[in-house]
Amino acid sequence: MATTYVSPLLRLGVAADIVRPQLRLLAADASPPTAIRGLTIKEITLNKDFDGWFDDDSEIYFISTALDFSGKDPVVFPVGDATQTTLKLEPGETFRFSLGEGAPVFPEREITSGLVVQVHLFESDQGARDAAAAITKATDAVKTDGNLVKVLKQLFENPGGLAVDVVLGAAGEVAKVVSAVLESNGNDNVAFFTGYWSAEGSWDGKLEATQEGASIRFGELPPTA
Repeated sequence: MATTYVSPLLRLGVAADIVRPQLRLLAADASPPTAIRGLTIKEITLNKDFDGWFDDDSEIYFISTALDFSGKDPVVFPVGDATQTTLKLEPGETFRFSLGEGAPVFPEREITSGLVVQVHLFESDQGARDAAAAITKATDAVKTDGNLVKVLKQLFENPGGLAVDVVLGAAGEVAKVVSAVLESNGNDNVAFFTGYWSAEGSWDGKLEATQEGASIRFGELPPTA
């Protein structure tokens, strides 16, 4: 399969979910909405029609990035250790994260405006060592890429002025940085998920998504009944 990295697919919510609560700021001198929330990955399913490099179990890896609009750096998981995100799956099989509430995509803490989360699933023909190298490079790039740092700085300096194109721009820059690293390492894209969750309101109905290669189920923090 050819290595391809596509633009974010808006499978879980839309950027307007984050922007909409900001509209009332135009009529009142108020702070952006905040809430104590977080996100995990509960399950990842390799879809039945997936056709990877290997005849037996495929080794699938993932890297997630998550940011809110508080001014803090994006959260990247894992940090270097690819074994934390190594999934050996046959097509049609589901991996369930059994420790705690799931793989920690974004820690439970106060978020500003909302969350933008991206999950890259990929195959590495060189195995875990190559995957770990790619994840480390991607983590470093998210922290040091000059254009991304500039975009995030401008965004965080004016959180009350969020617009859909601004949120999409921030998400796009993060995706571009991570995708470029994975592509340069010769990894093969399995699926790419993007989600938008507002700091306010229910996340019900926005925690599961399916693409051609894989499906994913997120979990909300704190857990809901």
